[in-house]
This record gives sequence, C-alpha cells and structure tokens, in this order.
Amino acid sequence: MDLTRDVWTGLVTGKRIVDDGWTSDLDEEQFVATYLEDKYDRAPPFVADLNTEFLIDHEVPSANNDDDNGDSDYGDSEECANVGPKRLRTWRDMWRDMPQERLKKLIHRKSPFCNQIAQICSCAQVLVCSRPECIKARNDIDRLMPRCTWTNFRVLAVQCMACLVSFTGKHQKSSGCLHLYSLIKAFHLLIDAAKVRRTGLEEHLLGDRETKDKIDVFGMCEMIYWMLTVTHRLGFVAVLERRWSVDFLPAAITEPAVLRAAHDARRLGLCQNRFWNLAVAAERKHIDLPAVIESAANHRKLKHVKHEKCTSSFCRLNLLDSTKVTQLHKCGSSPSCDKKLTFDPELLNTSIVAGGRTVWTVRAPFRVSQTEPYIAISHVWSDGTGIGIQPVGEVNACLFDFLAGIVKSQGCSGIWWDTISIPSNPILRRKAINKMHDNYANAECTLLHDQYLVDFPWTDDGSPCIALVLSPWFTRGWTALELIMSQNVKVLFKDGNVGGGLVVKDLDDDILAHDPAECTRGHWVASTIIRRLRQPVHNATNLAAILKPRSTSWPRDRMVIAGLLANVGDIDYNLQSDEITKLIINSVYRINPSSLHHGQAPIANTEGWSWCPPSIYDMPSDTVGDLWQADEISHNTCMVDRHGVLVGFWHFRLLERKDTEGSLTPNSSHLEVVLSVRDSLRRWRYCLLLRDNKVNEGPALLVMPVGSDKDFIHCKFIGSVVETPSARTGVLDKRYDSKGFRIGYEDGRKTVLSRPLWEPQEDSDTDSGSSLDDHLYQWMSGRVWIGDQRPQGQILVTRYLEDENLTQGMALRFVHGTTGRTEMRTIRYPPIPLYTAMAGLAFSTEPVFTAGEGTDESSSEWVVESIVAQSTWPPPIIPAEDRACVAGFQVLEDASDDERESFDLFRLTKGSMTHTYAALDENLYAPSEETPYKGIWAGLSPKHEHQFLLFHQSRQDRLEVIKLTGDEGIPRGEVLISVEDLASTEIVDAGPEWGEVQGVVAKVQIPRKHPLLSSEFRKASLLLVSHDCVVMDLSSVAITPMAIELQRLELGSFLERDPDSRATSCTS
Repeated sequence: MDLTRDVWTGLVTGKRIVDDGWTSDLDEEQFVATYLEDKYDRAPPFVADLNTEFLIDHEVPSANNDDDNGDSDYGDSEECANVGPKRLRTWRDMWRDMPQERLKKLIHRKSPFCNQIAQICSCAQVLVCSRPECIKARNDIDRLMPRCTWTNFRVLAVQCMACLVSFTGKHQKSSGCLHLYSLIKAFHLLIDAAKVRRTGLEEHLLGDRETKDKIDVFGMCEMIYWMLTVTHRLGFVAVLERRWSVDFLPAAITEPAVLRAAHDARRLGLCQNRFWNLAVAAERKHIDLPAVIESAANHRKLKHVKHEKCTSSFCRLNLLDSTKVTQLHKCGSSPSCDKKLTFDPELLNTSIVAGGRTVWTVRAPFRVSQTEPYIAISHVWSDGTGIGIQPVGEVNACLFDFLAGIVKSQGCSGIWWDTISIPSNPILRRKAINKMHDNYANAECTLLHDQYLVDFPWTDDGSPCIALVLSPWFTRGWTALELIMSQNVKVLFKDGNVGGGLVVKDLDDDILAHDPAECTRGHWVASTIIRRLRQPVHNATNLAAILKPRSTSWPRDRMVIAGLLANVGDIDYNLQSDEITKLIINSVYRINPSSLHHGQAPIANTEGWSWCPPSIYDMPSDTVGDLWQADEISHNTCMVDRHGVLVGFWHFRLLERKDTEGSLTPNSSHLEVVLSVRDSLRRWRYCLLLRDNKVNEGPALLVMPVGSDKDFIHCKFIGSVVETPSARTGVLDKRYDSKGFRIGYEDGRKTVLSRPLWEPQEDSDTDSGSSLDDHLYQWMSGRVWIGDQRPQGQILVTRYLEDENLTQGMALRFVHGTTGRTEMRTIRYPPIPLYTAMAGLAFSTEPVFTAGEGTDESSSEWVVESIVAQSTWPPPIIPAEDRACVAGFQVLEDASDDERESFDLFRLTKGSMTHTYAALDENLYAPSEETPYKGIWAGLSPKHEHQFLLFHQSRQDRLEVIKLTGDEGIPRGEVLISVEDLASTEIVDAGPEWGEVQGVVAKVQIPRKHPLLSSEFRKASLLLVSHDCVVMDLSSVAITPMAIELQRLELGSFLERDPDSRATSCTS
C-alpha cells in the first residue's frame, strides 16, 4: 500500500501496489501449505545426536596451483574452501537459492524440527576452511556469536558466516556465497514452517534407537537470527511475510530464556526496573534481553548500587525529587567547599526578550554569549548537577570549573547548562523550554555527564554501550529529547588504565556498534536502542517506544517532551493530554498498527480519532526489527490525516457465528471497551477482523464497515480482540483477504453488511474490492451536497430509507421568505434600509433522485473523472478531498487515469443533462470555539431572492463567504465576502435593535452586469452582530445605501435518517 499525506490539506491518499516487496522471494504461504499437505516424503529420515558433525574436513588446493584462469583474487595464498572456484568444481550442485521444491526434497517432513535442521546442515556440505582471512573471521565470530549448547551446529554456523563476511563486492554474488546464504534462508523457513505442525519446535534431537538429546532451541534460533541480521546488512534480503517479532517464536521457547536472563540480571545487581524497561525499547522486546545479559555477564561494574529493592515496575530513583538534591562538588572536599559562582538571571531574560541565546561564557566575567561556539550539557539532576536547593543562578564553583574544563578541552568557549541557562520568569521560562531542543541542535557537541558512567571504566568490548542503556541518564525523559536533537555527543567515562582519570568518548564513533558481525549481540541491541534516538521521530509508535521507559520529575513534562520530539511547535502544554496527543500524532502522522491494540476507551466515540487512546503513553510500544527498514512506508505503517482518520493496509476476514461463542474476547480490562466489543460481536455479520498478517496469533482489530471505494474499506473502530487458540493458530489462514482501510471515516453512515466487501482472490496479485453499488448507496445518507448547475446551483440532503433499502436525494428550498425592511443607525452613516434574509426551510415535494435495489441506477453514476483545475466541482475555494470535472468541459489528456469511485462525489445524468454533486465536509459548516462563524447561512440576492451561503473559516482570523447557490450576477461557487483579519475590529453603532457591535473591513463582490465580465470586489463593512447573525453594510458600495442581514441556518433535523422527518427549520 503506497500512502501519501498531502502537505497542504493534511489528507491521506493511497493505492494498492501489486508488487510492493512485502513478501520475499521465499513463497511462505505456498511452502507451508504444501509442507503440510504432501503425502509423500521425498527425503529419508535423518537421525543425529549431539556428536554428529556437520563440517566436512576437506582440503582445498592452494589458489597458486590453480590453472583455472584468474580466480586467484579469492585469496593471496589460500583459496576459500566454501566460496572459491575449487569448491564449484568439487561439487556442482550449489544452491544459488532455496526454492520450496528443493527444500522439500532435502528434508524429511515428519522428522522432529531439530533433525530437519541437522539434515539441511548435512546436505549443505560446508567445508572447514584454512584461508587466513576466513580463519581470522572465524575466530572473531566465535567470540561474538550468541551462545548455543548445540556445539556442532554452532561450529557450522561460525564457519559459514566466517566465509560469508570475508568477501565483499562481486564475490558476495558468487555461487559459493549464495550457497551459504541459501542454507541460512532454509533455517529461517524451517523455523516458520515448524510452528504450524502439531508438535511445533521440539527441543530434542532424535538419534539411533530412539535416543533423544536435549537441544538449546532458543540459543540456536538466536544464532539464526544473528546470521540473518548480518547477511541482511551484507545485502542479502529474504524476509518472510511475518517479521521476526516478539511472538515469532513460541512462548515455551522464549520465556524460560528470558526468565533466566532476569535471574542473571539480579545476580549482577542490576536494577530490575531498568532491566525490564529495556524490553519496551528493544526491537524484539523481552526476547532481546538474554543477549544483553550475555554481553553484560563479565562486567561487575554495571551493578546499580542501592537498587536491591527495585522491582520490574518500580525504581527507587524515580521517587526522588531531583530538584531538591544537594548540588554536587567535584573538588573532593564537599563539606568544606563553599565557593560559589553566580550567573545573573536578568542577563538571560534580556537575551531571550531580544531573541538571543542563553549560552554562558566559560571564562569570567561570565556573560551571555551570542556567537561563541558552545557545548550543551546533558546530565541527571539526581546526581546533583542540577540547581538543587540553591538560589537561581548560583552553582558550586568546583562543579562549574569541572564542566568548563572539559568544554575548553574540546575547543569551545561557551556552555549551555540548564542549571544556569533556563530563566526563572514563568513566561520566558516557557518560551525557553519550548525552544530548549534548539540549544542541543545548535551546539558543537553535547557532553553527557552521568556519575554511573563516570565511575564505569572504559573498554573497547562494547560494555560501555550496555552501561549507557542501563544508566540513570537513559531512564530520564528530558535526555531523550537532548540525545535526539544533538548533532555530536561526547560521553564521560572513567579511564580504564591504572590511575587514570576521565576519558571523553564519541557516542557514534567509539561507543555504538556499526556492524553486527563485529560486535556481540548485546552490544548490537544496545546500539540499536540508542541509535533510534539519533534519528528524527517520524512515527508515533516509535515515539511511544522511546518515551514509555522514561520518567520525569513532573508528570506534565512527559507531554512536553513528547510534543517537542514530535516537533509540534509552540503550544500550551496545560491542555488536556488527549488534545496534546492529537497534535503530536497529527505532526508525525505515521503509526504502526500495533498501537491500536491499546485497550483504552478512545478519545472520540465516532469519526476521526475514534481509534486513538487518551495519551501517547497509552500506546503499546513497537519498533521495526533488524530485518526491516525503520520508518519505511510499508505494510506495517499507517498514516493519520488531519481529521484523525487512520489509513493503512490489513489482512481481513469475515466473522463467523462461532467467533461470537467465546473464540473472540476483548483485549482490554476497560469496561466501556469490553461492552462495546461484546455488543458489536452480537452483530457479527456487520464486523470484520483485521490482522497484520494471515496468521491467527496475537491480537486483532475488530471494526464495522460503513462503505468502501476502490482502494479502501471505510469503517468504524470497535477495539482490540484476542482470538482463542485453535487448530488454525500459527497457520496461514486462507479466509483472509487484504485491502486498505480508513478507520474513523464514517461520515455519519450506518454500518453495512460485511460480506459484500469480501471477495476471495484467485490471484493474490489482483485487487479485490466492491463497488459503491454493493452498499445500496447508504454512504450518501445524512449528508449535504452542492450541485454544479450554473449559475444557480442546488443544495441536496440525502436520506436512507431503511425499510425500502433506498436512498433519496431531497432538494432544500426556502419557504415563507420575507424581505422586511427596517432601519438602522451607525456612527458613520445616516439611517439606511436593512433587508433581512429571514426564511424557513423545507424539503422539495418530490425527491430529485431515488437510488437503490430495484431502481433505475442508470440515473446516477458514482465516478471520479480527471480534474481540470479551472473547471472542477466543488470549486477550489471550498476544501474537499475529491473533485470532478464539471460537465461540458474537456478532460486534460495528461490527467490521471485513476477513476476510483468516491464517497464524496456523484453525478446525475438525465438525457443530455448532467449535474455533478459534491459532499460538504461537516467540518466546513460545524462551528467551534476557534471558528464560530462556520456554517451554512441564508442570504439575499440583489433581486431579493434567498440563497445558500457557506461561511468558511480556514483559520481563526479569516472569513470567506461562498455562494452555494447563486444567480447570473454572482454564480454559485464564487466568493461573496472576504475578510482578511477578523481580529481587527472597531465599535460600530448599529442602532436601537443591536446597539454597539463589532465591525470589520471586508471585500464584497459586486454583481456582474454580464456573465463574461470578470469579478470585481469593493471595500465594505461587515457588522458582527452575533455568531448567528451578521450584516453587510453596503453604504460605500451600492448606488443606493443599503444593508443586508445574513443569518445562520440550522440543518440538524434535515440530516436525520428518519424518512418521515418532514420538519421545517427556520434561520437562527
């Protein structure tokens, strides 16, 4: 699914891509299906035990003795036994790939899982290699590769990877490299296929005489994942449809290993809260924890002192009010050190008011620097590096001298340190905090000071990186913002040499791992967690993963940090968390489907945001693993438009009656969500079940469709559900179709039967979908439509007659109109006549059209044609998601040929007459506190005929009055009144009826004397009597001074779906 969000409109569009690269060259579905259905095994059973060796000790001649033209570039003195040309001549059945038919011929289908792994290892005939480069790589990889007690399998894997990583460039595509990589792909596919079997991933190796050896399946799978990660970085890509996420392996395999890691963490003295918080930030959640502990096992300095009583959900440090911690001394004599330095806060205030910086010089006399290069300090207040209980602007001299000395050593002369760089004035403080991230972005570098790291000895084995993710600094909310904004980061560690002091290390160059083949798995996991904070945030789910493990001294700070990371801008963080959450998501607008499984009552019951939890922190955290590109717009990334409609791609299936009998249960403990899910399941024929993949495992989404178009099914969000394990659990389920969805795009429409939306696909490359006719035009019901008839136009309201299964379009007309004259006085003018637009409304006597089952559907077509900017409906001045060419105009030859059916347009054709109708977005005429004049109003033409007007407020201070119906003088769709600045008002005396009112300067269009003449606007006054009544004062425009009163129309009763609703409504 290719999704795009328009920068200007904030709307999301998308289309299904036939070959979007979602699935790999491994046809997982076909392999698993035939794997289960094959009646005959094509390979004999394979027995093995722990002593079975897979490497073949086979001597390969030196490349110097090879007379086979020019292959000596495989090595200077020795040829690689597995990649070199001698191997190709020795065994010509090299695997350039691992198609399903080959794999089925190589393994015995009924053998235990570990025996199948052993069988493919044996078939691969990997050789012991004595090439010097491969030997060196083998020694390095043996030290770095994850542990596994199946020794002979690990020996094979080490040799395989050693030969693979020793070659670069063109040799990676040689037959030998492709053969080794095909073996790794086979491991991956066998793991996935074994999950569908009744016996699953058995943890034993079946030998002769039915002997069974216990196998460390978790360790083996971790090695396979490590191999896939390394080869993926080398450019070999073969990812199954299901990514290797937290639930890829059965819990029975992973959970014991994670619990052992937790036990080892306690033995190392690690804070349990910090340890388990890594699971929130890691790509595979708790599955990555054993790798971290394996790398940390030999480093006692990682111990967290005084954290023995911490639990997985509680850390004693989080209860500490860091703003009241006594400030740190760096001189070694804190009881007797009383020397202070003062930094005048008024200098900061003056600089901020003038738009300047808050950077201090590091040399006395201290002043606010506007130009000097500076270093920003990132620190932990609980260490005593904050202001503490001291007066504002006062710090310990020894602490400042310590930091200033490092700043000078890095070639800078300025320091930004929040302890002395944030003003105390509330207004200026808010301004400084909203721009605080700029201080880190503009610094020469950021210096990270954490006493835990200062006490940790530096080594080059990756342990400093693990210390960093376990440090107090990494648990604090503000440090996430500081790290993500910093261009360069330096970290203070203890010098590992005897008698050493401190060393300054570069985060990117010295601490983070750059190649998974050259570091331990734990070092790579820690580096990936940190590296995510070195990139801009473009995904709300990633933002949740970054922030959820972190804490702040004040709860409000959590939303402030989230807003700054999302680049929301200068907003009032005293707003409710749900409003800030909407602003955050609207700013980044990408989100992973997993974030919808939050189990919270959404912030809206219907329409946009009806899927969104009250806070960004309520979202489940999820990140993209090593085998996927982070933040890539792929099947696992959705987009949110400016109205809060979520757009994405899912596999979906119809519900069955048995789903209502306990197999689907709410994935929530919130009573409102539980009741909503249960109520929807009672109407299961109107529901759909959505999943990221076609496998019945993990949570799913329950939605109720309201309609569809070519690319999307429009639906109402119900909630997250869990499917009870069944025979289909873990199996690719053929009941699933796939399509794009718009969640929250309801437009007041009723839910529809789900079956017409589902069409089994004979060919997965063909798009399935249903036309709008499948839904009997219910999607039109309860909406206001504007017609393009020139010049008068037309207003329709559509209604769905449920008993008759028909949709009717009823024209709105004015009744009992009056043009009564009164007089008014103003400060500037003598009394002038006032014409009022007071009128009632009613439906037309007969429907304009009737559509549905059993009607002549040729009278109306629902199509979107190519757009011509100068001749489209609705006109460009009216915001709309879809537009169509007005009848009678030629379509551009180079226009798009995408003729998707639209829910916002339809066309009526009768003989040679064609009229196009566009739906008015409810947001255009629904007033709010910020835009109180929005609405559909009644006005008068120069001939005193009533007309419909749209009061459009694109922003709070701007108003445009657009004619929805018109006449020859000013046709429909044109601007009647334009006000550039509603805030620039003056008091006007409007006479005894209204008294003093607000008046603004407006531009009013003058009626044309001939249709071919261009529009002419003149300056006039607009009197803002109330939010439901305004007056056009045309004294300076018309030949005869006059004023026209415009009044808001209430259309609520006309939009009801009750077919018997014939009520008339008057202006307000």
